[in-house]
Amino acid sequence: MPCPLWRDRHVYISSQWYTWRCLAGPEKGLADTDENGVWEIRAGIYGFAWREKVIPCASLTNADLRQTAFGHSSSCRLGSDGARQIVR
Repeated sequence: MPCPLWRDRHVYISSQWYTWRCLAGPEKGLADTDENGVWEIRAGIYGFAWREKVIPCASLTNADLRQTAFGHSSSCRLGSDGARQIVR
C-alpha cells in the first residue's frame, strides 16, 4: 500500500516548540503545538525530531533551506496502530 501524502504547515516558535496544521492528507484540518528538537547539520541544513499528541506518531525531518525561498524537507513518520505495531 502506498504511503499517503501529507501537506503540513509548521511554524517553529522556539528551539523546543512548534505548531503544525495539516493542510492535505489523512489528518487534514488537525493542528496542535508540540515539543521538538532541532539540530543544524551544516549551514542551511537542519534536522528536526518530534512526537505528536493528536496523531500518535514520531517524526524525523531534514530540511534544506539553502535552495528555495521556503526550503525543502523530507520526513519519515512512525506510529503505532494501537496493537503496538510500528506503522509508517
